[in-house]
Formats: sequence, structure tokens, C-alpha cells
Amino acid sequence: ADRLSAFSPTKFLRRQATQKALIRLTSAQLSNLDDTQLDGLTTTQIEWLTTTQLAGITVNQIKGLSTDQVRALTRTSVRALTITQIGGLTISDIQSMTTTQIGAFTATQLAGLDATQVNSYTTTSGWTAAGLTTTQVSALNSLSGAAKGTDPMSILWGV
Repeated sequence: ADRLSAFSPTKFLRRQATQKALIRLTSAQLSNLDDTQLDGLTTTQIEWLTTTQLAGITVNQIKGLSTDQVRALTRTSVRALTITQIGGLTISDIQSMTTTQIGAFTATQLAGLDATQVNSYTTTSGWTAAGLTTTQVSALNSLSGAAKGTDPMSILWGV
């Protein structure tokens, strides 16, 4: 990781863009990259990231991604994001996500969204239009059992 951090963002990206060398980086190496090095990945390079590599990305690195980069995350990648990583998504990130990406969230991930993130769509119909499914809402309801959930998403849906 020390040698990787010596690359400027431009040199790092130029080197990665010419080959799929990015695929060979471990999650630990990715987490040790400077935020500006990860910020410059192309949407294609974001698509190349494996779930194992994504596990090594820090919240600050997630926060540094552009909305285009967030939109480049695959359905599998979205499902692999941890609650902590999801905490790094901004309102703009969530609003830019495709219906496939919103539909990929697990009930646990939905329950982990904070009030600001949940309010990126202020109504249940907004979330439905964004791609949230009744299956996801049912799964969210199952998390809280007989009692209603206290997380912002459960409160919005009344489950």
C-alpha cells in the first residue's frame, strides 16, 4: 500500500485504466489509498470492483465518490455495502441510484439508513418510484417482529 500511495491520483488512474490491474488490489490496499485516488476511478473501474474489494473501502472514500460513480455500483455491489459504508451515501447519491440499485438494498441496509437519507424521498410513493419493492418493505417489517421498527425507514413505512 505504501508504494500505491506514492502515486498521484492522475498517475494512479492512468496506470489502472490501461489494464484491469485494479482487480488485483486487495481490500486492504484499497482502504489505504488516498481518497483522491479512489475519487478519480472511472465508472467502468467502479464496476470492476469486487465485493471483497468494496469491503475495504472506507466511509470517507464512499463519501468522496461522485453520483456517477455511485450509479456505477452493480446490484451485487450495493448488496455488499456495509451499514457503515451506506452511512457515507449522501442524499444526492441515493437520489441518483437506479431502481435496480434501490431494489438491491437488504432490509438490514434499509433499517440502517439515517433520517436524512430516508428523507431523500419524503414519501413512500417516492421510494416506490425509486425502486423500493413491497418485498423489501415486508422484510423490513420482519426485522422488527411484532413491534414496529424505530429506524427512520420503518417509521416512514409504518412497519
